[in-house]
Amino acid sequence: MPAFYQARKQARDDYETKLLHRAEADRELRRQLPPVWQEPSKEQVDCLCLQISSAMNSSWQAIKSFFLRADPDGRTSVLRSYFMEAAKRFSLNLSSKELFDLALAFDKKKNG
Repeated sequence: MPAFYQARKQARDDYETKLLHRAEADRELRRQLPPVWQEPSKEQVDCLCLQISSAMNSSWQAIKSFFLRADPDGRTSVLRSYFMEAAKRFSLNLSSKELFDLALAFDKKKNG
């Protein structure tokens, strides 16, 4: 019977050690994650829309077709990555943060 208790204690110690290592790894990963973005204000969104309005107007049909391919059933739901790809393809000339803010502003469900 003492061997059983010894094995149980060893298993518990091993588990606690693994748990501590996982907690340390989690803290390290959280330090490396990008900051949490806050939704941009209406003024910021209006400014971003003004910045891209000429590019949108000049390429409207191509942009419309691009998004229709992403959302053929018209649910008005596209992935943020697809939105970012469209911005690069049609040269909207916004920084990554500005694109992210714009995508966040139009993400009604806030689910990416």
